[in-house]
Amino acid sequence: MIKAFKKLVPTYVKYLYRAIPDYYYDLKRFYKYASNQGVKDSEEKYIGHIVKRYHVIEKGLTMPSPRLGFGKEVVLDLINLCNQYIDIYGTTNVQLHNAIAVLLAYIEFHKDKSFTIAENIVTAIKLLSQRVNNSDVLPQQQIHITKEEYFNDINKSFEAFSNSRKSVRNYASKDLPIEKILKAIELARNTPTSCNRQSNRIYIYTNQQKIQEILKLQGGSRGFLELANKLIIVTNELGVYESTRERKQGYIDGGIYTMNLLYALHYNKVVCCVLNCGTTKANDLKIRSLISIRDSEELIVMIACGEAVENFEIASSPRIPTENFIKIIE
Repeated sequence: MIKAFKKLVPTYVKYLYRAIPDYYYDLKRFYKYASNQGVKDSEEKYIGHIVKRYHVIEKGLTMPSPRLGFGKEVVLDLINLCNQYIDIYGTTNVQLHNAIAVLLAYIEFHKDKSFTIAENIVTAIKLLSQRVNNSDVLPQQQIHITKEEYFNDINKSFEAFSNSRKSVRNYASKDLPIEKILKAIELARNTPTSCNRQSNRIYIYTNQQKIQEILKLQGGSRGFLELANKLIIVTNELGVYESTRERKQGYIDGGIYTMNLLYALHYNKVVCCVLNCGTTKANDLKIRSLISIRDSEELIVMIACGEAVENFEIASSPRIPTENFIKIIE
């Protein structure tokens, strides 16, 4: 009787019966631990909010044509977050120091441009920096670099090569030969994948109007999207995976592949900036309506590319010390 009943149950219902607990587990954990709806009930959540906002400001400081007075709302929000953090957790966190350093750089940047920032913002930043009481927190200098300097270490040790790759948001007006990208993709084939299923797929866009339409929907390239000469989209084919045990595997394989591709692009002297594809269902559908990927493919990242200009700036984006996130377990 039971066997006969099971045969009558549609396959997708059986799948849902097995899958829902796994996906509910993910949803429950994300709801509990991520900073949903702006909730900040842990130090990690506060730091996440702080870093995201100071990175917006440091990116603005390095844009090809920065708008003077940019980011007023973000600056005020960051100041408020830093003060709240200090009230609860104190002043020793390195990311707090980085945030204040960026705010001080924001003042210096506009001072150098002879642009007057609202007095309440300047005062609030100075009062915040005084709360830290640390002479090491100086204005964060962004990286001024030449094309020759940027690519100087691509044939040196891996340590030097790896440390030399940065996200670049300024591209020359001349055409980037697609052969450079193809060579990089060929090199990135060495990327390991789960059970060697090689599930990553690559799309290269060359039409400037199409690139700008796609990047506007992605939403993370304001200030430089019109400069991108080529756009790479990395996807992952879901069809190669077999069960809900592998529900996250596409993102894992896609992430590993993306880093290898970024290194390969750097080796082939392509400057680029990786842009995440985390978005809503509605926006995902809009992006899919513009691009030529299969329904079975998951969007992983977009990579805006171009030839390097002779002189450009890069966001410092300081890394936290390794001892802050390593735990050796015996």
